Amino acid sequence: MLSDTLIATGVTHWPQPPRPDLWIMLTYAAAQFLLVQGVLGERPAPATAYREVRSTTP
Repeated sequence: MLSDTLIATGVTHWPQPPRPDLWIMLTYAAAQFLLVQGVLGERPAPATAYREVRSTTP
């Protein structure tokens, strides 16, 4: 969202930070990294609904 806001400031001729192209790409790359981390992040093992039950009687 931040990268899109920076792009919009250039289209509407609002004041921009120095080197807006650099900031746009940095925020875009950070967002992509966070998306990949969210998708590939460790997930807890699913709980099994049915487990093998062994009898304790001989």
